[in-house]
Amino acid sequence: MKWFFFFLLLFTTTRLASALEVTGIAQSLLPDSIMELKDDELNMYKERASQGNTSAADALSAFYLKKGEDFYSAGVSWAIKSAKDGSPQGMINAGVCYYDGLGVDKNHQVAAQFFLQALESGHNRVLNALAYMYATGDGIPRDEAKALACAEKAVAAGLPHALPTLAYMHAKGIGTPVDTAKAKKLLREELSRNPAHGNTYNTLAVIISQESDDHWQESAPLFQKAVDLGCTSAYLPLAHAYWKGKGVEMDLERAAAYMQKAVEAEDGNAYAYMAEMYLNGEGVPQNPEMAEKLYRDAIAHNAEDSYSYYSLAELLSEKPTSTSHAAEIEELMKQSAKLGNLAAMEYLVHEYAQSNGLLPQNLALYARWCCAAADKGATWALLPAVALYEHDCAPDQDGSKAIKFCKLAVERNVYGATGCLAAIYAEGKLTPQDLKKAEELYRQTIRLFPSLTPAYAQLAQCMLHRSSDRATLKEAFELLKTGAEQGDTTAYLLLSKAYEDGWAFEGDSQLPPDKEKARIYAEQAEKASASAPVE
Repeated sequence: MKWFFFFLLLFTTTRLASALEVTGIAQSLLPDSIMELKDDELNMYKERASQGNTSAADALSAFYLKKGEDFYSAGVSWAIKSAKDGSPQGMINAGVCYYDGLGVDKNHQVAAQFFLQALESGHNRVLNALAYMYATGDGIPRDEAKALACAEKAVAAGLPHALPTLAYMHAKGIGTPVDTAKAKKLLREELSRNPAHGNTYNTLAVIISQESDDHWQESAPLFQKAVDLGCTSAYLPLAHAYWKGKGVEMDLERAAAYMQKAVEAEDGNAYAYMAEMYLNGEGVPQNPEMAEKLYRDAIAHNAEDSYSYYSLAELLSEKPTSTSHAAEIEELMKQSAKLGNLAAMEYLVHEYAQSNGLLPQNLALYARWCCAAADKGATWALLPAVALYEHDCAPDQDGSKAIKFCKLAVERNVYGATGCLAAIYAEGKLTPQDLKKAEELYRQTIRLFPSLTPAYAQLAQCMLHRSSDRATLKEAFELLKTGAEQGDTTAYLLLSKAYEDGWAFEGDSQLPPDKEKARIYAEQAEKASASAPVE
């Protein structure tokens, strides 16, 4: 991938934000021991449950949920009945069913309500799950204070997974300042109590790997340990470690093998990475067709993955038959751009500006995506967006954005940005006119970019608007001569006017009007204009 430095951000924000599924906390809410019921026992339990015995209903629910997918509908039915009859365990079982989609469509909002009812009924086993749900806004309004409170109560109650949950809060700064040292301490404490819990190794490794590339020496073995203990979430970072040689010796074949395991585990982030490996033949035979399939799988698993839309569009655009895919490429790039991918925005801006590109020329869409990219701080888009505002072609008429974009370009030392900002202050269209500020910026432009030809005439014009005393006229004339030496049309025109109106200089002497020299400079301006490229 072109921007691997986003790996850790992608990994942690997606994987830790889905920690309920990663660590299996929802499933862990089911009873620790589940009875095996024979046919005659089943009938007895069903009769008791039908009469309102919640213990029987809870047992039936757990029994059917344990038996597997074909029995989930029965399991959720008994869980809901038990919950309605007031059983906290029934509420928990029903919540698990709705959270994981066991016998019903997934509905995390409904799951959250069942978990909250169980907590109100005095069953603190749901604290861990609610901590994550409050922390991530998963099925319940995000509330960091409640998330931290639930996590701390879970630890105090000695619940399974409670220490990793609290560690997550400290690692992400949820309800408390970020404290990775404390997070790591809590995770290591958990491992001293439960050394066979692979997900805890994985979470600890993620936190350590975020600190710097050097820390992969410590985190890579932890990811390996997590994998050895059955944590499927660790396949992806371990694959990345072998892919990039982070903390381990680079081994592309091993990287591809672990990445394939992550795909098989339906890790939504793994599909695009596996596609990249097939596209470049890294650890696997090069196979663009397989890469295309995996990018499509990545999108199917995560409709918010802007990179996969972009990568698939890029792959299609490189095919010999790219013209037949133009409509799909455009839609993929648009979707990626809507999700904030600056590379997709740049592609669309480039294509819509051309009359002979893969996509039809569309200046309105050019303006839309150029300004959107500038809004996100893309350096390449800042000055083009300013030009759109100056010519009333921007999607909105918010002149303050043009000023903001131009100032940002100045901060980043973009070629010509100071001159652009100077012109805005000189014209007074997008902001109140300020000739003094404009003059300062034009002088700064010439200092920074002495070869930026138009700046000399622009500074001269700004000075002449502000004053017409002899010193100003002389300095302006000298600036125009420099601009003319560099072939600037405006400088030629103003020199023609200087000779015609009698404010040309030779040394310190102001010359009388000279119509012949005025004519010569006018002709040079005409020639320069005729030879200038058409924009």
